Amino acid sequence: MLYANQGKVHQSKKHYEFAINTDSAFIPSMVNLAIIYNRLNENDKAEELYRKLIKHSPQLDGIHYSMGLLLAEEKRYEEAIKYLEDAVDIQPGNARINYNLALVYQQINKINRAEYHFLEAIEKDQDVFDYPYALAIMYLNNNQKARAGEMIEVIKEKFPNHPTLQQLLNSDLVN
Repeated sequence: MLYANQGKVHQSKKHYEFAINTDSAFIPSMVNLAIIYNRLNENDKAEELYRKLIKHSPQLDGIHYSMGLLLAEEKRYEEAIKYLEDAVDIQPGNARINYNLALVYQQINKINRAEYHFLEAIEKDQDVFDYPYALAIMYLNNNQKARAGEMIEVIKEKFPNHPTLQQLLNSDLVN
C-alpha cells in the first residue's frame, strides 16, 4: 500500500497483481489489491477478489464489511445488507459497521432497522459525533421531532461545541 499511499495507485496495482500471480493464496495482497481496484473504480475486479476471500477465509476481519461497503457504493443495498450483517456477527464490537449498516437500511427506507443499528453504534462507541447526529437527522427527516429532540439533547450534552451541532440547531430542520 506504500505506493498507493504515495499517490502511485497504478504502480501499486501492478505490484499486487504480480504478487498474486506469484502466490495466488497470499491473502494480504488480495485484500490490498481489492482496495486498489476500488480506488481505481474497477469495482467488478474488487468484488471478484472479495468474493474469493470470503469463500476461502470467511472469518477474516474486514472482508465482509469491505464487500458490503462496495455493494452499497454501487447502490446494491439488499446485497450490501447481507455482507454488513455478516460483518456485525464477525466483529460485534465494531460500531462503525453498525453505523454503515444503518445508513444502508436508511437508503431503502427500513427506518426501524436503521434506528436499531444507529443505537447499537452509539452504545458501542459514545465518543463519535456522527452516530447520534445521523440518527437525529433521520428522525427529523421522518417527522419524528420528539425523538429527534431527545437525540439532539444527547448530542448537546456530549458534544456541546461541535460546529455541526450549531449548524443543526440553526437549520430549518429543527426550527
